[in-house]
Amino acid sequence: MKHRLLSLLLVLVLLCTVLPQARAEDDPAYSGACGESLTWSFDPDTGALTIEGSGEMDDCYGGAPWSGFADQITGVSLPQGLSCIADGAFSECAALAEIEIPDTVTRVGYSAFELCESLGALMIPGSVETIDDWAFNGCTSLADLSLCEGLSSIGSFAFSDCAALTGVTIPETVSSLGWYAFSGCTALTEITVPGGVERLDEGTFEACTGLARVTLCEGVASVEAKAFSGCSALTQLELPETLRYIGSTAFDHCESLTALTIPGGVETVDDGAFQFCSGLCELTICSGVSRIGDSAFQHCTGLRSVRIPGSVKDLDEWAFYHCTGLASLTIEQGVERIGRYAFEHCVSLTHLTIPGSVEEIGDYAFFGCQSLASVTAHYGLGSIGSGAFENCAYLTKVLLPVTVEAIDPSAFQGCEGLTLYGFADSFSQGWAAENEVPFHVLTASDLFIDVRDDAWFAKAVLWAFQYNITTGTGEGQFSPKQPCTREQIVTFLWKAFGAPEPDGTELPFTDVKPGKYYVDAVRWAYFHDPQITGGISPTSFGVGRPCTRAQVVTFLWNAAGRPEPMVAENPFEDVRETDYFYKPVLWAVENGITSGTSPTTFSPKDSCTRAQVVTFLWKTLGESRTADPTEDPPSL
Repeated sequence: MKHRLLSLLLVLVLLCTVLPQARAEDDPAYSGACGESLTWSFDPDTGALTIEGSGEMDDCYGGAPWSGFADQITGVSLPQGLSCIADGAFSECAALAEIEIPDTVTRVGYSAFELCESLGALMIPGSVETIDDWAFNGCTSLADLSLCEGLSSIGSFAFSDCAALTGVTIPETVSSLGWYAFSGCTALTEITVPGGVERLDEGTFEACTGLARVTLCEGVASVEAKAFSGCSALTQLELPETLRYIGSTAFDHCESLTALTIPGGVETVDDGAFQFCSGLCELTICSGVSRIGDSAFQHCTGLRSVRIPGSVKDLDEWAFYHCTGLASLTIEQGVERIGRYAFEHCVSLTHLTIPGSVEEIGDYAFFGCQSLASVTAHYGLGSIGSGAFENCAYLTKVLLPVTVEAIDPSAFQGCEGLTLYGFADSFSQGWAAENEVPFHVLTASDLFIDVRDDAWFAKAVLWAFQYNITTGTGEGQFSPKQPCTREQIVTFLWKAFGAPEPDGTELPFTDVKPGKYYVDAVRWAYFHDPQITGGISPTSFGVGRPCTRAQVVTFLWNAAGRPEPMVAENPFEDVRETDYFYKPVLWAVENGITSGTSPTTFSPKDSCTRAQVVTFLWKTLGESRTADPTEDPPSL
């Protein structure tokens, strides 16, 4: 019996030796089809997944055939001829350490390699045109990534949270970067966005906390919301001239950014775009920018000086709120509104000039600016909102123009040492009396250190300042003895007539350069009917040349419509009937604008000083036409 059992056992051993063993990969659970012409097999002993054949892989987003042992897959072999990697194909293959994508693949699908946490290196061949959304999201070990020319689209969240990724070159062929494509790539240090990416979508590089340098190439037109939000290590940012839009919170909390230039092509810096960039100390906003949004630069506490170009029409609410280091603020002519809370708690700001283009200072615009000592507002300002300068404890002097028609009762609350400066019989004077705020009626010497109140031209200078015809030559000076140039006199005249829109734009003068302060004034004078001046030649206006007495009265006469003098008697020996200025001089004498330089001389070729010109204007257009005129100086 014992021998029979031994014999049976020996037969079984021999059978096991002779018969072939079944392979695990031949087991239906470890192999099958994954496309019309594709098969797969998995070796559990090695962790190798092999796909063979060609064509398109079946959609795997609902679960790949091998998903049951996805955590065992350490390597994948893909065949030449494979055209796409399906959605979710290798998602959550946490042990997958390497893969070679053949150069026949044109698309990497949605979540194809999502959460492949061991994948360390990857090369995407040039055949791949599209990397879909979430394709490599959460590949936390991916440190080495190569993207080849030919790639055109990188989807939303495609490489988000690839925390080990230190560098990537985005090919020039890429035209689309999806939402949050590289967000959370905390080891990424430098990125260049090619010009083919016209729109940089929301959150593309959000929370890339190691990103130090960003270059946006010419061609990029839009940086959308949160694109670089929280890039706390960012120190260098280059923005292209093609940029038109910077989105909401696009660069907020980029605390290491120290210098920034916003090109003039940018139309909108949207809400909160650079808020909490606490290290930003140098900011250049180029002319052309038209909107600075709500909270755009709030809490940029390192900012020292800001120049707001005239192209910015509205400064929105909270725009520079709590910029505690801001000591110098220049608001250029052209800005029309300063929004609520715009500069609240800018505690280092000491002096402020509001240009005449600003019509409204919003509620609490400068609330709590505790170092602010003086404010000068120019002709054009209409209203000052609630609490606009409240708690500006050191504010002692505010100069208000005659155009102010509304001041909220709380506008200057808490400004205990304040005196308002303004013009006699103005709204501001009445408001000050009603609210028990000291008021000083302005004289010429209050405005200019080189104009005495008893000077023959003092009233004319005060009138010219009051109605924004001239604000002087700078540093508190009017420069009354300085010769008045041709461009200055037409600018004075244009402003005296209310700065109307010119009736034409194309000038024949080669010396009138675009962008100069006098361009619109010269256009108005040239296209006015009747023409005020046609220049000194068909191609030259005479910019920089002193204006003669003959030219000044001729300009005034033309602007008045060339009225015929009522008297024909000419008292001046140096004014002939054939002179172009004959009728203008007689008209000027008749209307008390000038009496000449002597009873018998007008001195038509003498240069006119700035004092003489504003006096001519005042006597032609100002209050002296209905009041007692200032005594004529010998030179008028």
